[in-house]
Amino acid sequence: MKSMTGFGTSEFQVKGISSQVTVRTVNGRYLEVRTHLPKELFSIEFDLKALAKKYFTRGTVDISVQFSNSESLSEVIVDYDSNLAKTWVKKMRDLKSSLKIDGEIDLSTLLNLPGVVKTYKNSRIDGQEKSFLSGAEKAFKNCEDLRKKEGLALKKLLLNHLSQLEKLCGQISKEQLKVEKVLSLKLKKEVEREVTVEGRALLEVRASESLEKMNIEEELSRLVQHIKAVRKLMASSGPCGRKMDFFSQEFLREMNTVGSKSGSTEITGLVVEGKSTIESFREQVQNIE
Repeated sequence: MKSMTGFGTSEFQVKGISSQVTVRTVNGRYLEVRTHLPKELFSIEFDLKALAKKYFTRGTVDISVQFSNSESLSEVIVDYDSNLAKTWVKKMRDLKSSLKIDGEIDLSTLLNLPGVVKTYKNSRIDGQEKSFLSGAEKAFKNCEDLRKKEGLALKKLLLNHLSQLEKLCGQISKEQLKVEKVLSLKLKKEVEREVTVEGRALLEVRASESLEKMNIEEELSRLVQHIKAVRKLMASSGPCGRKMDFFSQEFLREMNTVGSKSGSTEITGLVVEGKSTIESFREQVQNIE
């Protein structure tokens, strides 16, 4: 069982350039992977997202790549177009001959002519995509380790909530038996006071209906079964947060029904405590992958 909240980072060198990949994950209903990449690494976005999906199945995942010095990413290349330079020289000589003027063509003049000198930047990280993906994978593993560690802490907390809920179910059941016993004695006396056979029969039916309406054995039984199912789910491998959230809704539904059938202030108080425990459980479940 893993938490959806985590953080991981990885620092490495690529062609002498200090690089860092950082991944942050937070709660999310589904998996959403967001990348924050420099323009030099736009080409790895698809592969980076595909790699992230191998480690994360749910939550919002933010991945960023940074360089210690962006100015060192590229080197300036200076070159010249010899063919264009020869064309310029020929044209200048033709012009000189045509106009019958003196003068020499010097290198400084030639280099300043349009298109003769060319400058461009060459990225030093071209072809290094695998290095960045490898660095990202280390960050993912670090984040996953932290999510597992937080998952263990959450598991202990959730198991405590389940134990508390089981205890409350037992207390409600005992209190309900007391209420039913008192009500049965009261109804029995009413039946005994009735002098006619028909009246007694009618009171007995009404007594039976009253006891049936306030019976919560079925709801408590389902609650206990749901708790067992969640414990089993927590012991399994793989994502379980969404299913646990569903069970928490079932917890609340059964507890609300118990509250609506409540036959005493003591049971009402236990139901309120139970709903509070369920809400705490559900709040923590939102952090589970």
